[in-house]
Amino acid sequence: MVEAPHHALRIAMLLPAVLPIAALGIGNIPRVAEAASAIGRVAAVFCDERVGFPGAVALDIDEENDDNVMRAILTRLR
Repeated sequence: MVEAPHHALRIAMLLPAVLPIAALGIGNIPRVAEAASAIGRVAAVFCDERVGFPGAVALDIDEENDDNVMRAILTRLR
């Protein structure tokens, strides 16, 4: 799960086997992550800054290169 749609699109292009979900705003992340967790597995939550969701990782996807983004996601999927 990520904050913005363009982040989800980038992740989908980098890792086609991963289904990214965009929360459409940092304030929506806790609620959307809880709802998604109720119907399936949310492996990782990435956002530009810390949010009140257990296990969320502060990762500015806009500022990171593709290798770092993929590494961060794959590390969380294990």
